[in-house]
Amino acid sequence: MNWELLFFEKATIKLSSGKEFVIKATRLSEKNMYVDKVFLNGQRLNRTYITFEEVLQGGELLFEMKEEGEKV
Repeated sequence: MNWELLFFEKATIKLSSGKEFVIKATRLSEKNMYVDKVFLNGQRLNRTYITFEEVLQGGELLFEMKEEGEKV
């Protein structure tokens, strides 16, 4: 399977206000497919969601990826 087709390192949403909301993934690879940490505008998120209002404000959502998922 070509993993490059399933992953993206960066996506930009251009908002009607003229702002942009950028979604990025660091250390993304075929092996690093699990999310380690998530940051919204430089602040670490300790929740599993973002609000529509946060998207409308523009900014950056950054996913730091890792090789192994959590054991449940």
